[in-house]
Order: sequence, then C-alpha cells, then structure tokens
Amino acid sequence: MKNDLYKSVKNKKGSPLIAMLLNGLALGAVLVCSSGQVAAMDLRSEEKEERPVNVLSVEGGGTRGIIPLVFLSEAEKEVKEQTKKHIPACEIFDLMAGSSIGGTIVAGLTLPRKDDPTQPMFTATQMLQNFEVEIPNLFQSRCSLWGLLGPKYKSSGPQQVSERIFGDATFDKSLTRTMIPAFDLESNKTVIFKSWKPDRSCFHTGDIAQGTGAAPTYFSPYKIAATDCSPEYRLVDGAFSANDPTQSAMIEAEKIFGCDQKHLIGNYPGLLWAELRI
Repeated sequence: MKNDLYKSVKNKKGSPLIAMLLNGLALGAVLVCSSGQVAAMDLRSEEKEERPVNVLSVEGGGTRGIIPLVFLSEAEKEVKEQTKKHIPACEIFDLMAGSSIGGTIVAGLTLPRKDDPTQPMFTATQMLQNFEVEIPNLFQSRCSLWGLLGPKYKSSGPQQVSERIFGDATFDKSLTRTMIPAFDLESNKTVIFKSWKPDRSCFHTGDIAQGTGAAPTYFSPYKIAATDCSPEYRLVDGAFSANDPTQSAMIEAEKIFGCDQKHLIGNYPGLLWAELRI
C-alpha cells in the first residue's frame, strides 16, 4: 500500500513538494509517539519513586543535648519553608532513637498532647526552650566529694523534671516509632525500649527517660517497672552500652520497612538534614 501511494504521488505534478510534506507528517507522527513514550516512562519512574525512610538518632551528652535540639528546631523551620505548613519532628521522621539525654529528647518530641493525642506536646523549638529552663533542675549537686561518696547529683532533680514533662504518659502512645536503649544492672544486658513492641512499651515514658539518663557516678541507678508491675529493671545510662544508637536504629528500620527501602539517617553528630525528604 505504501508503494502504491508513493507511485501515485511520484507521477503527479509537484510530487517532490507533496512527498516532502508526507515525509514531514510521518516524522512528526514518529516524534509525537516517541515523546509520548518518554513522558509515559518518566511518569512511571516518578510513580515508582517513593519517599525514603527518615531515621533520627540522637546520642547522649548531658547538657550538650541542646545542640541536636537546635538542629531539630532548624530542621522544622526548613520543612515549613519548603511545604508552607508546620510539620513537627515526629512527622518528619519514621523512626526516632535516642540514648541518655538523646532518649529524653526523642521521648519528648513524640509525646502526645493530653487534649489532642494526635498532636505532639512539644515542637523541637518548644523542647529546646524547656530544656534550657530545666537544666539547673536536672543537675542539683549533692555533698559527695565530687562523686567519691555517691552520685554527684540528686536523683530527685530528674524525677521532678520527668513528672512535669511526661506526667503519666505511657511509651506505647508515642506518635512515632521510638526506641530508647538503657543498661540493666540485674541482667547485665542492654534493654532497648520500643514503642511499637508491647513487651517493650508497657512502661511510663518518664521512667524510661530517667532510666536511660541515669549516668553512673552522676546519678543513682533507676528502678523501673512495667505498668502491670512486670518486668522490672534496674537501669543505668543507655550510653553505658549504646551511646550512639544509630546502628540499632538502622537495623530496626530494615526490619520494619524492608532492606530494599532507601533509608536516610539524621544523627548527632553529623546531621544530614539536607537529604531529608518528606
């Protein structure tokens, strides 16, 4: 059929012009089809591309906990500029881990409000402001000859701060998957509290925060019991065995979201805020 069309065109007057016109139309059709296929391929690639899993890891450091809070506060502001709406840290990250003061930070950022359990009690900026106010209350010196005759600081300080911040909230109500390590002196093993695991989340959040922050020579070991009184632990600082919980957090992220999923880790020190995607 194409040959017949070509012959008929060739035998007619002005056939070169008509032939060029037909060739142009044919080329245009090919280009349109090709561009359509490329656009469809781009669309399919965009559909396949998923948001990576954002993981936060905050290590211990006592009063240096103010540093990751500053970074987290700036991260929330950056996200607000990009999205034109406020998104709290507990929604930016899919998994949050913290040890020692880092455990207190992630516990506070995932703490639900009493009047609206779907919203966090604190933004990173509010948590930073609270932390600055509570530092003198956390570290109340006691007469111990610089820690030689017992802990350097009173245990009543962290307990009072914990009651003010966390109240009677339980760890299973955390707004984001949250994990906090501590070290149990009774079993001589690391205990990792996980908000999504029933056997590791049946504790009051304030108790977990006190347990992971009970640094030896600074504070006395902290006894903690589940809400149903079992199990019980005698905890000291999570930094005793897992000061930087990044590796543990990544292992859990792969278990939850799969090994094939892309994971982006934001940790202190070395925060990777630029790569976070929401």
